[in-house]
This record gives sequence, structure tokens and C-alpha cells, in this order.
Amino acid sequence: MPNVLPPRSLSRRRGAACFLILAGLPALAAGGCGGEPADSLDAPEAAVELPPPGTSEVSGQLAVRPGAATAIVTLDPHGPLDVPLPAEPGEMDQYARSFVPTLVVVREGQAVRFINSENELHNVNVVDESGETLFNVGMPIQGGTYDHVFERAGSYRVRCNVHQEMAATVRVTASPFIAIADREGAFAIAGVPYGAYELVVRRGAERIEREITVDGPHTDLGGIE
Repeated sequence: MPNVLPPRSLSRRRGAACFLILAGLPALAAGGCGGEPADSLDAPEAAVELPPPGTSEVSGQLAVRPGAATAIVTLDPHGPLDVPLPAEPGEMDQYARSFVPTLVVVREGQAVRFINSENELHNVNVVDESGETLFNVGMPIQGGTYDHVFERAGSYRVRCNVHQEMAATVRVTASPFIAIADREGAFAIAGVPYGAYELVVRRGAERIEREITVDGPHTDLGGIE
């Protein structure tokens, strides 16, 4: 049933819309305030969301490498920073005989939750960079989960032994500031405190390192080769 407001409610709604216009927020209704035509009002300027004081959004653009692996970007602070671990675990699902997503990036000490969302038995076999099996667990169908806390930085291969075509990667980093670049190479990391950092880009065997300084609310690193 449509949500039809009585005339008095409409009047209150119009008054609320006028308040939002005066506050510089988007209007909820097309009509103006106090009977004035809408086009007689000056259009409010778009609100700009700024990072918290003393922090920055760091962004950049990587060169596109057709066929290359997904790029992982981290910022390693030069001094100690107390940045809490994320409250939620990373997640990697099993669906349509695939791991979704095929890349999960977490911090040291953060958990990854493995999920089986399909009506088919799978397992999760995780191997570290030395070739040692970290764990190998069966996954119950449709809702089976398994949580594992990754304590050491590195790259971990994820496989399903039942279906050899299923493969993925968990990347664990010591850095508290992480981004995965999109297909066009763009990335952004929010909430970075002012200071000196080492920018590290990992894309398969490719590795780029650069010293950067963060000292304003928006830090655009431009193109990165």
C-alpha cells in the first residue's frame, strides 16, 4: 500500500526540507520555503566530507598491466602507531566451485572466515610460502564456516583438494594501512595519520617502493610506475 501522508504531515515534511536546504544539505522536496518558488533560492554548495583532523586519504594511480596480478598497496609508518585490528574478520566464500574473492588481504593477528555457501562438499587447504600446510579442514555444505587467525605476514595459497580448479590467496601484512587497486589501477586509503611512510606496491613478482610524506587531508600521489 503506498505511503500517503496527510496534509499536515506533508506540511511538516516541507518544513524539514527547508531546514535541510538552509543547513547546506540536499533537499527532500522540490518545492521552495515559505511559498517562494524553488528556483528563487540559491543552490546549496555540495558538502565535502573531510577526514578526521590529523589524518589523510591517500590515493594514487598505478600503471595498468594487462594480465598482471591484482596490486596490493600498503603504507608502512616510519614510527610506531597504535592502530587497532579491524573488528570483523576477512571473508572468503566457496561458491560455484570458486573462492570468492580470490584475494583477501588482512593484517597480522586478524582472522579470515572461510565459508561454504553451496550445496557441495569442499575443503580449505592453506599452504605458506615455504610449502608447509598451515591447516586443511573439511567444509560442511551450505553455511559451514571455519575461522583462522593469521599471525605472520606473508602470502598463503588456498586450495580445495576436492576441486583442483579452486584456488585463491590470502595476503597477510604487518602494515595497518592496506588497499587493493581496482582494474584501472586506482586506490585510496583513508584515515592515515600525518607522518612519513614507505609506500609498497606488490603486484605478482613486481614490487614498487617509495618514501612519502602525509601532511594534509588529501594526499594524491598521482601516477605510480
